[in-house]
Amino acid sequence: MTRPRCAVTVLALLVLLHAAPASSSTLPPGATGVVPTYLGQFSSLPPVTVLFGFGPTTVTFGPAGSQVTVRFGEDIIRDPFTPLFACGANCLDFVLQTELVSGPVGATTVLNSISMNTFGTSAVDVGWLGDQSTYVAPSGADRGPLGDVVSFDFSPGIPTGSSHDTSQILVIRTDRTSFSPQNFVGFAATETFANGSILTPTVLYSVQTVPEPASVTLVAGGALLGALRKRRRAART
Repeated sequence: MTRPRCAVTVLALLVLLHAAPASSSTLPPGATGVVPTYLGQFSSLPPVTVLFGFGPTTVTFGPAGSQVTVRFGEDIIRDPFTPLFACGANCLDFVLQTELVSGPVGATTVLNSISMNTFGTSAVDVGWLGDQSTYVAPSGADRGPLGDVVSFDFSPGIPTGSSHDTSQILVIRTDRTSFSPQNFVGFAATETFANGSILTPTVLYSVQTVPEPASVTLVAGGALLGALRKRRRAART
């Protein structure tokens, strides 16, 4: 992923951590409120096979005068953990991280959920990797009744602010061995204004999942992370 230090693309490498934890958080179609598994910290990452990296990119949504801006990155990698599914090391993991950049002046804005579609009836397990200690971990995860959409929920939400405005690294482990040429990443926010009015803007952003050159890129986790963080700092400048 090519993302900002905190909220973006740093995801991909993170997922490569070390052996996967014994516990898991299975997310079948129609499931709600499943607590994602903590997969550990990303600080000691081995090389990871990145099949696709996207971001960081900035998305602005909501009505004029009440717009929300987020920055996110997405990676698709080979599963580096202890296998959960029969495909083993050929299984695909989908990795996301998002930063809440801003909301409207005069409102308290929080990011409530981050979602992704492309999963169909595939087996799915959800988890997260720790990035910075002040970043926000998901409080739960849901999956649509048909299985295609997986959502990470944040309660009471990801707020604006330099040290608390970013999600931890979100990991969707699957039994898929190939990925579609397009997926959608969704965001839902809540804006609370001084007069008591509340807006809940949402958006779906289309990601064209073109594979990396030569189909695969083996990246040393630490090196990739550093590059991502530099990009994020540059984006904020």
